[in-house]
Amino acid sequence: MIFTRSARHGGFRGSGVKQISYALSGAQTSSATISGMSGSVVVSAEGQTAVTFYATDNAGNVSASRGLLARIDRTPPAITITAPTTATYILRQVVTAAYGCTDDGAGVDTCAAATANGAPLDTTGVGAKTLTVQTRDRAGNVSTASVSYTIAYGVAVLYDQTKAAKSGSTVPIKIRLIDAMGRDVSSSAIPVQATAVAMVSSTATTTLLTSGDANPDDNFRYDPTLGGYIFNLKTSGLSTGTYSLSFTAGGDPTTHVVQFQVR
Repeated sequence: MIFTRSARHGGFRGSGVKQISYALSGAQTSSATISGMSGSVVVSAEGQTAVTFYATDNAGNVSASRGLLARIDRTPPAITITAPTTATYILRQVVTAAYGCTDDGAGVDTCAAATANGAPLDTTGVGAKTLTVQTRDRAGNVSTASVSYTIAYGVAVLYDQTKAAKSGSTVPIKIRLIDAMGRDVSSSAIPVQATAVAMVSSTATTTLLTSGDANPDDNFRYDPTLGGYIFNLKTSGLSTGTYSLSFTAGGDPTTHVVQFQVR
């Protein structure tokens, strides 16, 4: 009969193997007890269980009792992600990945993601992103956790949003796309499209009117001399008030908003 010093998942295994045998008459029986019970033992309870055992030979001799701890771990390790959060970060913003894994049973074996803990996330491109952390404990239990976040363009407004235009006139909406350091990333290859005009005080959507053919398909026009974009917004039919203009830019899933006033 072979016993070892530790056990996982109900089986006995470990470093100190003890062979129970007798040269004179041979081992006849072996027993183990848990909480005073003897006989065959199946350890299935989660956590740690103390087991004592002994052997009896054909001559009736009983060995001294020995003990071991049987340890069962079926609980996967826990994952905590503190950065990134479910937020929107600006293009090229420095965001450091912060996560960790814990396990109260066998202990953590691996804890990893595509970005190492403490390393900066890749924020060089706009769009929806996900950080996925995977972990495994020493008993083979695994778990996964993810956080989704967004990388967006920053917007620099190149006109006075507080200056009111006369109703019926054209308001030139001028903007630049920028990164987290304020650097201009505007380009003719990045389409910027107006999506809606709304009165801020009532949020009632108003039909979007462009002036002439300067902005076909509601697209902003890229102006290399400006290093940005222009949208000539016609204010015909707009009553006195403050309005918002919503727009999107390239692969950035964020809806950006600027304001203008009509009197």
